[in-house]
Amino acid sequence: MPAKTAEKLHAQWWQQRIARQKEIDASIAAKAEYEFLYDKPYDDKKKVRVAGPFTVASLPLLTKLRRSQASARGWQ
Repeated sequence: MPAKTAEKLHAQWWQQRIARQKEIDASIAAKAEYEFLYDKPYDDKKKVRVAGPFTVASLPLLTKLRRSQASARGWQ
C-alpha cells in the first residue's frame, strides 16, 4: 500500500473516530445525570486519605511439593 494511500485512509478513519466520539459525548450529555467532581477535596482530619505510590506484590513461581512436604506444612 503506498504511503499516500495509507495516510489518506488514516485521516479518514481519524475523522470518523472524532465524529463518533462527538455522537457518544452528545448522547451522554443528553441522558446522564450531572455530578460535580472536585480535584481539591476539603481537609477532613477524621478521614485518612490514601494515595500512591502503590506497589504490586507477586506470588513466587509455583513449585511442586512432595505429599510429605505438603503434609508437614499443614496442606492437604
